[in-house]
Amino acid sequence: MQAIERFKETVREKRNSKRLITRVGVELASAAYNCVRAPARFCMDGAYRSAVLLRVFRSQNIHQSTVLTWMDRYPGIFSVCSDYFIGKPDPRILSYGCATGEEALTLRSYFPSACIVGAEINPHCLSVARKRKADDRIVFLESDPEKIQELGPFDAIFCLAVLQRTPMVVSRKGIMNLKAIYPFEKFEAKVTELDSWLNTNGLLIIYHSQYLFTDTAVASKYAPLLSAKDIRNTGPLFDRNSVRLKDTMANHSVFVKLLD
Repeated sequence: MQAIERFKETVREKRNSKRLITRVGVELASAAYNCVRAPARFCMDGAYRSAVLLRVFRSQNIHQSTVLTWMDRYPGIFSVCSDYFIGKPDPRILSYGCATGEEALTLRSYFPSACIVGAEINPHCLSVARKRKADDRIVFLESDPEKIQELGPFDAIFCLAVLQRTPMVVSRKGIMNLKAIYPFEKFEAKVTELDSWLNTNGLLIIYHSQYLFTDTAVASKYAPLLSAKDIRNTGPLFDRNSVRLKDTMANHSVFVKLLD
């Protein structure tokens, strides 16, 4: 593993070398590495294989393809949302894009009496989530609109690091237009769908997205949750035309639905 990491670091360092021969050599070595690595990983890594197959056969249905997650990933968000529901018993919560289930299990510790639904499009991740030790008020299901709607409406919908596409690549390469990768229309369509599953006075939490929630048509029905004013998205942002904004602006992530 150390040798692989050293190789990757060398590639990153030499990729922008002033010497043409060095740059060519690095690209050839990188290509050879990927030719060997990708097939091996596809065969041995179920999560990776499932993500690749989704990109090939269901590209129109996926947003972020990365499945990395961990327990209590966003404690600030979970805490402020938990406080909002004090005195409101048994909220129904949707963890949209729950990956391997850590988010849904974390939510249980913040919402002891809630009914929690974890929805995931990646079959491998969903199978891992379903094997976790969870109580009978946590349900994991395929991210299918009809199945989700049957278990709604919800009082809170968490959509965390889902409505984006390869953000690290976008940042590293300085990509200025997302139209071909992840157009605004796809983001807005999903936000509109999430809105249709949410109760009035419910919370919609959209964190780590590449677009502004306030640019969507449904945003006029919402107001930022004041107690969550310090929890904001950062990073490269794009406008309604999928063009990168010149200035990175911090923007709200937790919203209250005021109108149906």
